[in-house]
Amino acid sequence: MQLPASLALFIMVAAPALAARPFFDEPDTGLETFLTGEGSTWEPGTLPNLRDIRSLADFQFAARQVLKGDHYAYYRSGAGQEGSMYNCGGPHSTY
Repeated sequence: MQLPASLALFIMVAAPALAARPFFDEPDTGLETFLTGEGSTWEPGTLPNLRDIRSLADFQFAARQVLKGDHYAYYRSGAGQEGSMYNCGGPHSTY
């Protein structure tokens, strides 16, 4: 079965657009909405107050505010590597 040309073109154009949202796997905890709400003094690119952080995802949001893109990517990839290190059955699996 061959796709119609218009559908194929739509898929080629839509795929990058749908993938353009970075860090899609972070849940929306409402921290950003809270921080940018009325009466807030928080500025994007700065750390939020620790008392406003409620979950691990909020720590990720805070880290993304102050780390450069490549530094944040390194920080984010560390947790995934640790999990695969424990699951691989290699020398680290005893930890």
